[in-house]
Amino acid sequence: MTLAEILEHLAEYGEEALLMEPRSEYDDCIIGVGHRFSDGPLAIYSYERIIAVLQADDMDEEDAVEWFDFNIIGGWNGPGTPIFVHENEMRTDEVITNARLGCVWPEDSDGDNKSAGMAAEA
Repeated sequence: MTLAEILEHLAEYGEEALLMEPRSEYDDCIIGVGHRFSDGPLAIYSYERIIAVLQADDMDEEDAVEWFDFNIIGGWNGPGTPIFVHENEMRTDEVITNARLGCVWPEDSDGDNKSAGMAAEA
């Protein structure tokens, strides 16, 4: 999904989904949509991208991490509170996982799914 598609999905289905402000700085930190127990859809933000935004606002890395830990992830704003993930610590074996789970990939321009990560025999 593109950022525009994520924001559209959240606007349509995620009535309680909270987005970080100012949106002009933090929207580019959104990397997906998720759910938590009975809450969702919710915005998923990248930890690394948020730290980069904070550093761009004249914080060094240590101060940015401390600010994030205390003021962002440490705050609960109800069921619409976003989900935060370490984007750099996500699984990298998605091709194997998705094939095993039987996920269907959109066809690429050649009409097959190979470039989308699906093996022909999967």
